[in-house]
Amino acid sequence: MGILKHGLFGPLSGKVGNTVGSSWRGIHYVRSLSKKTQKEPSAKQLAARARFAAVNKFLLPLKDVIERGYSNQDLRRATALNLAVKENYATLTGTDEHPGPDYSKLVLSKDKMVCRPLGCKIAAGTPGRVKISWQGGDFLGDRVYDRATVVISCPEKEEVIVSMDQFFRGDQLADLEIPSGWLNVTIYGYAFMTDYLGRNSRTAFAGSLEV
Repeated sequence: MGILKHGLFGPLSGKVGNTVGSSWRGIHYVRSLSKKTQKEPSAKQLAARARFAAVNKFLLPLKDVIERGYSNQDLRRATALNLAVKENYATLTGTDEHPGPDYSKLVLSKDKMVCRPLGCKIAAGTPGRVKISWQGGDFLGDRVYDRATVVISCPEKEEVIVSMDQFFRGDQLADLEIPSGWLNVTIYGYAFMTDYLGRNSRTAFAGSLEV
């Protein structure tokens, strides 16, 4: 695939012979038509597909979170979700046939301009509720107004709870209701902060909890 900067008649769009021209994010590309093959994929190819599928399965329900968490990265040639998949691909564990994420290492946000929530912990609240707490209060000055993005994931149910802008760093606590069907399962908590300029912190893993 090549990048087309200048053409005799401008950017190429559509198919011409065995060449296809297209545009994505303001960049014009040309590529040859892919060839159909009857060849069976190799074990290495199948493993790579399984790993990408495992990452996508976890991240797709968190698209809004990813859009915010990667908003300050270079998005000229990749979407936020593309970058998140690439970043979290390395966190996968398990076998080639059955890969799965290391939930303690997932990266839902990337930036270094804002301090991530420290001492982040997940704990049971009143019946049907879960708390995610973090340290930090008045001593942080204006940082108490950083907006919190909080995620609780239940892989066994393939469900997530997301809270965006409901809590602030100064609250030091997010108290969230969980579905009644989350019984005898393990859930995982995450949080990151966003300041008034839209800059994000890194992701803090709050740990796991059996409910």
